[in-house]
This record gives sequence, C-alpha cells and structure tokens, in this order.
Amino acid sequence: KVSENSSRHAPVISPEQIHVHEGGERGVVILTDREASPGAVAGHIVDEEGLPVPGAKFYFSYPGYLDGKLNTQADPEGAFAFMGIPASVSEVSLRVYYDQQPHDFLVAVGEMDAELVVSPSPRVPCTVVVIDVATAQPIPTAEVRLPPDSKTWEPTQGGTAIVDLAEGRWLISARASGYNETHTFQIVSLEEENVFEIELGVVAELHVLVAMREWLGQLLPGENLEEWRTRAMDVFAVAPDMTQVIESSRMEGDVLVFPVGRGVPFAVGVRMTVREYPEAAPVEVELKTEPVLIPEDATGPLTVGLRLGGDCAVRGNISGLVPSKVRISTRGGIPGVLEDGIAMLGYEEERRVSVDENGEFAFSALAPGAYRIAFRRQNLEGDWEKLHEDVLLSAPGEVIDLEWP
Repeated sequence: KVSENSSRHAPVISPEQIHVHEGGERGVVILTDREASPGAVAGHIVDEEGLPVPGAKFYFSYPGYLDGKLNTQADPEGAFAFMGIPASVSEVSLRVYYDQQPHDFLVAVGEMDAELVVSPSPRVPCTVVVIDVATAQPIPTAEVRLPPDSKTWEPTQGGTAIVDLAEGRWLISARASGYNETHTFQIVSLEEENVFEIELGVVAELHVLVAMREWLGQLLPGENLEEWRTRAMDVFAVAPDMTQVIESSRMEGDVLVFPVGRGVPFAVGVRMTVREYPEAAPVEVELKTEPVLIPEDATGPLTVGLRLGGDCAVRGNISGLVPSKVRISTRGGIPGVLEDGIAMLGYEEERRVSVDENGEFAFSALAPGAYRIAFRRQNLEGDWEKLHEDVLLSAPGEVIDLEWP
C-alpha cells in the first residue's frame, strides 16, 4: 500500500526492485533500482560577482518526475545537491527562485561541481504613502516595514517612504499611534509608476467571543484550554480582499480583541488543529466568517460571537487504496444566529482528517448544515480519481454514515 503523495509521478517498480529493511523502532521500506546505481548532481549557486546565494530555493524535475514542490535550499555557502536520480536519466531541470524571479538550468547527471549563476532583477523606485482613511491625508508619524526584509519598522518622511523593488509580490506593513496596523501585499509592475497608498483607520476594537464545544480544547492530556488557545489556535481578522491581516492584540477571558479601522469590513479567520480525545487522529480546521463592519460613528467596541462545532457527525469507510486525508467543507456556510443579544457570525468551514488503516474516518462536532466530503483514490487501473458526496445535516445530533466500495 503506497500513500497518495509518495506514489504521484512515481515510475512503476517491480517486486524484484523492492528491498525491505527492518531496523530501529520502525520498519523502513526502501525502493531501489538494483539494475544500475543512481546518479546525483551537486554544485554551488552564485550571483554575478561570484558571491554565494545562501538559502536559494530549488525545484527539481526530470522526465517522469515533475513534483513541483520545494526540493531543497542552498546552504550558507550556496552549495546544493540532489541524490538518488535514476540511472536512466541523463540530465535534470533545476528551477531556482532568486530576487523574486525564477531561473532555469539544465544540469547533466554526474556533474558534481556545477556553478549556477543568477542575476538580480531590475529595480524601480516605489513610493509608499500611509494615508488616514478619514482625512485622506498622509500620517506624518507613520512607520513602515519594507521589502525585501519586511521585518524592521522604519520611520517615514511625513508619511512617505521610498524603496527600490524588483517586479514581484511584496509584503508592506504600516502602523501609526492611534491607528490600526495593516499588512498589505503589493504587486510591482516595472512598466508603471509605482505609488502605493496604505490606508489606516482610527483604532476601534472588534471583540470576538469564541464559544467552542468542550472537545475542541482536548489537544493533549494535561493541557488546559487557555494554554491550547495560545499555542494551537490561530485567530485573525482579515479584509475581504485578503490584503489586510490583523492579529489579535490581547485575549480577555473568552474574548479576542482586534484593533481594526472604523468603516472597514473585516472577516474573522480561524486555523487550528484539534483532537476529539487525546488518542484520536488530529483534525485540521479552517474557517472564515462573514464580514463585520464597525460604523464610522462607533463610540465603543463591537462585540460579535463565533460558535465553533455542534453535535452532528459524518462517518465513512473507503475501500481499496485509501487516501491519507479526507476533506469536508460547508456548502453555503453555517448561518449566523442571535444568542443572548450577541450576533454569532455565520461562517464557511473546512476540515481535514486522517483515514485509518481500515479506510475509516469520522468528522464529529459538526454544526447542522450542508457539507461536501471529498478525497482522491487510486482505482484498479492505477489512475487517481476524485470523489465527492454532498450531505445535509438537518437536525442537531444527526449522524450520517457513508461508504465507498
């Protein structure tokens, strides 16, 4: 039985080529080509001046293997190496991302001292202006974090900063005392004058009351709910176009506090990994609420609620070569409700759960609503097929059992 990830794009291997080695605390299956020794490539990546490019990201491919994932990074001296290349392959393709741009190379298998030279991309001056959303004027006290570092806050000159950027997608952040902090992704075009305006609104507070079923706190034995929320739960406010992301500034009991701008719509996003009980497989949960708007004339914080989970469940059994994960997602979202005078936000949710060795899985603690269960499975012909099924949990406590022969 081979998992989905390890079998994708892999050539067919005969039983004679499989060597099983049992050792240590776990068995390791090593797939080897006994007919010929595997090849390798190695070398260094340098810039035009011959200086090493540490940390350069490599994507590696050859005929029959087109993984498309990050395969390795250059070490601090710019050195890289790829091992275990099949003997039938004479050359490999290497794609390196440097200065936001891809650089492609062909390297002969067996070349162990290849020198890859990359050139920096052309740059243009870009102007960043931090604007008060209410007055439409620059904020003289604003600070910015600019690429390529994007980690250090620097003062602006009267609300304006200039940075030289290559074409690409860059993260720019801005803040000012009394305003909400924003993070925005900017696309730089070398063919246009680049002036970016980042709007800051006067700070208002969005209070989010997070109500969760008890099982959501049971991550590991001995952990309490507050420790788990701090370490395993990522809650953030986000603009609908995803250009502004605001992390919670503090937590007051069950309430997360977000400093957001008045008159700007924000949704609440959640990413977390939970267990139904300590021995259970982890469940990955992602959700995003409907947008919330704090009025321009608001005099205090806006309090909304977010209730996660319910008492419904979907269970399933998959026959054949089972996938490693099954995904469930809402169809049309979980509607918002009013509880004790607090608007509990509606949301779209997605979860992923592992499938056990018997092909069984379960999604528990679901709220009533419409859902889609989806996964990929290999059929008898060896092809991967996408399967899904839509279900409706119409009443509290409902359980639906599914089966894929």
